[in-house]
Amino acid sequence: MDRVQVQIQFKKFIWLCPICQLEEFEDRPMEGGASYEHTCANGHHFNQSGPNMKEYNGVINYPYDKYPTILKEDIDKEKQDKCDAWLYEVKNPKPYVEPTREDLERMLADKQVEVTQLQAEIAAKEAIIGD
Repeated sequence: MDRVQVQIQFKKFIWLCPICQLEEFEDRPMEGGASYEHTCANGHHFNQSGPNMKEYNGVINYPYDKYPTILKEDIDKEKQDKCDAWLYEVKNPKPYVEPTREDLERMLADKQVEVTQLQAEIAAKEAIIGD
């Protein structure tokens, strides 16, 4: 059975004022063409250079039959929640964990199984061609 959904694609800029460190979110048009300059709530004007601007592109899916009942406020909240979660991951990346010797040995064993399977497939193809 097919499923029809409404997909909302959106873009947000996260501006960080280089003067007062105020962080602000701004909905942006998906088509582009907007200015890459910003004036923060404290009146400081700046552009996107360096770490002053991050861009988030997101998608929200809703069941087709439920979409007409969803409020704009709920959509805006879900957009912001997705952007906040992404920004948290950007600011708090998971630390890199160096693989242990056991991890590397397990990875090597997995690759060796894969190589053996590929060699068997090649041999099977050669047998068919050789006939």
